Amino acid sequence: MPDTEQQRDSDGSDEDESEVARLISSTASSSGGSGTSRQAAAAAEPATDEEGPAPRSRADIVALLAFAVPLALTRGSQGVMQQTNVMFVGHLGTVELGAGASGNLWAGITGRSILIGGLSSLDSLASQAYGAKEYAHIGTLTQRAALIVTLLCIPIGLSWVFLTGPVLALLNFPLEQAALAQTYTRILVVGLWPDAMTQVMQSFLQVQGLTRVPMVVTGIAAVLNIGLNYYLVYGENGYGFIGSPICMVIVNWLIFAAILIVVAVRGHHKQCWKGWSRRALDGWGVMVRLGLGGISAVSSILSINTVQQPGIMHWCTI
Repeated sequence: MPDTEQQRDSDGSDEDESEVARLISSTASSSGGSGTSRQAAAAAEPATDEEGPAPRSRADIVALLAFAVPLALTRGSQGVMQQTNVMFVGHLGTVELGAGASGNLWAGITGRSILIGGLSSLDSLASQAYGAKEYAHIGTLTQRAALIVTLLCIPIGLSWVFLTGPVLALLNFPLEQAALAQTYTRILVVGLWPDAMTQVMQSFLQVQGLTRVPMVVTGIAAVLNIGLNYYLVYGENGYGFIGSPICMVIVNWLIFAAILIVVAVRGHHKQCWKGWSRRALDGWGVMVRLGLGGISAVSSILSINTVQQPGIMHWCTI
C-alpha cells in the first residue's frame, strides 16, 4: 500500500510537470515556426539611426505602458480605498484609528497577500497558454484558480472572525483596540469572497491584455468609497466606527458585480471561456507550488508597509 500511494503522488507530480512542459513547448512551436521568415525580414530591414531609438522600440514602449499603466492604477485605487477607510475612522479617535489600521493590516497579511500572491500562478500559466494560443485552457486555469481561492477563503475568513483580537492582544496591542479590530475584520469577512473573485477576474482579463475594465471600475469605486464612507461613518443615520468596514463590504460586492456584468455584456469572456470543465479539478499541484512563491513575495512587500503604518496613522489624525 505505501508503494501504491507513492506511485500515485509521483504520477500526480508528473502530470503537473507535463502540463507546464506542454504549454512551454506549444509556445515555442507557435513562435519557432516563423523563425526563418523573421530572420529574413530582419535582414531586409534597413539599419536604424544610431542617435535615436528604433521605431519598433518606441512602439514596444507605448504598448508596454498601455498595458502597465491601467494595471498600476487598478492596484493604486484598491490601496487608496483601504487608506480612505483608515482616514475616516481615524477622526473618530485614536483607539478607532489604531483599530482600523491594525484590522486592515491583519486582513492584508492573512488575506490579500495570500490571494494576490497565490494568483500569481494563474498569471504565469495563463500567459503561457495565451502565447501557445490554447485559449480554452485559459478558461480552465481560471476555473481552477477560482476553486482554489474559494477554498482559501474558508481559513482566511475564520482567522478574521476569531483570531484578529487574540493575536493583536498577544502582540501587546491595547485590549480595547484589539477588540475593535476584531469587530472590524468580522464585518470585512462578508466581502472577502467577492474581493477574491475580483482578483481572479482581473488576472483572467489581464492575460488577454484587457486591463482597462478593472481600472475604470476600481477608479469609480474609489470615488464612491469616499462618499459612502462619509455617509456610513458621519451621516445622520451613520454607524460610526463599523460604518467603514460596512462600506468596504458594499464596495467589494459592487466591484465584483460591475466587472462581471461588463465582461458578460462586452463579450470579453468568449475567446477563453468555454464553460465549466471537469479539468478544473485536475492539476492543482503545479498551481499551488507556483502560488507559494508569489505569496512569499507579496508578504515581503506587506512587511515594508507595516513599517510605514505608524506614519500613515499619525497623518490620519491631523
